[in-house]
This record gives sequence, structure tokens and C-alpha cells, in this order.
Amino acid sequence: MKLLFDANLSPDLITLLHDEFPNSVHVFTFNLEKNDLDIGNFALENNFAFVTKDDDLFNL
Repeated sequence: MKLLFDANLSPDLITLLHDEFPNSVHVFTFNLEKNDLDIGNFALENNFAFVTKDDDLFNL
């Protein structure tokens, strides 16, 4: 599973979780500092699980 970490999460998570999720990236990697809908669509299109602390994502 590949994880895509939202801007509200530390990029350090990529290093910390590398052994379990080696292909994970942060939104900064793709310059995706957009709204959650755009990031969520990017995640779906590229087979990432989107990881965020925002609870408003579930309202989209």
C-alpha cells in the first residue's frame, strides 16, 4: 500500500514508516498544496491511500 500524507502531517512520516509503506510520499513531493478534493482525486488516480488529520475530508 502506498500512502499520500497531507500537508498537515509531518514529511518525517515517510522515513518513519518506510519499512512498512516503502512507496509513500508527502503532498509536498508532488507540489499538491491544493484543496483536499484535488489531493483525494490525485490519490485515487495514482493508487495512494490519502492520510490526513482533516475531518472535513469525509464531508466532500
